Amino acid sequence: MAYDLFMEAYVNSSNIHKQLQDTPFDIRGFLEQIHEKVDVESKLNDISRPFFDQLSNTFEVYRGLSKAEKDDGRQGVSWTLDGAYAERYLYLKDNEVEGDFGYVASMTIEKKDVISVQYEYHNDICHFEILTLKNEGVKYREVVIKR
Repeated sequence: MAYDLFMEAYVNSSNIHKQLQDTPFDIRGFLEQIHEKVDVESKLNDISRPFFDQLSNTFEVYRGLSKAEKDDGRQGVSWTLDGAYAERYLYLKDNEVEGDFGYVASMTIEKKDVISVQYEYHNDICHFEILTLKNEGVKYREVVIKR
């Protein structure tokens, strides 16, 4: 039930990482405990299951982030398979990207590292988000912000 409640809050938040970072709630610790007890595949629905099933065992994920998040070294848990789609998050006000550049982070994960698959529609196109706690081997590409 905790997994389901958290995922509902996650889906309804524009930036849960930012909203929780100044609270005592340890999002990573919570998700670690949940991941040990919940079978991710049992939580997939008719939209997320085919996406998850087609993933190879090892794949690249991307995340748009600010310099502050990069410097902190503890990236949020939301990633995508599309580097260009990750870059659009540099322009969201809630992400507080300051200055003239942001970053697109990338890393290789395994299917077993996936905590959840979420999705949202933009312009009638379904975009998938992969939640993972993995935070190793992250590479960064600097992106100049177009204002």
